[in-house]
Amino acid sequence: MAARKSMGSPVAATERVALSRLWAVGLATTVLVTVANLVIYGVAAAIFDGVRTWPLLSVGAVIVSSIAYLLAATLVYAGLGVLTRRPITTFRVVGVVALLLSFVPPLMAGAGALVGVPPADGPTVAALLLMHIVSGALTIGLFTTKGRAD
Repeated sequence: MAARKSMGSPVAATERVALSRLWAVGLATTVLVTVANLVIYGVAAAIFDGVRTWPLLSVGAVIVSSIAYLLAATLVYAGLGVLTRRPITTFRVVGVVALLLSFVPPLMAGAGALVGVPPADGPTVAALLLMHIVSGALTIGLFTTKGRAD
């Protein structure tokens, strides 16, 4: 029975969030995600007219949404670091679920299901989904490696 208790301790010890450097990791991740999303948007807008002209997608929208979602992710990661025994594993699961749920608005946009907004064309939906995937991968990857206590 004692062996089981000692086996549980290393897991808890390796699953600690580095709260002291989390804000720096969050800021760096925000910059990287924002730049990556702007590159995706810029390339897609240069190739496809629909990306450039769809009313809900612009440079400003990409910047504001990237910053807002990364702030939320940073707060969630910090909260999990304080409130859970396995914050890194939990954040990975929460992050993947959040990523999958984030596909709903672009898919709705493509289906014309957003009230008062013209439907997004295929390249616009693809660009939005790619931005979400890149954002999720960078955020989950960097937070759970660089934001992990040594």
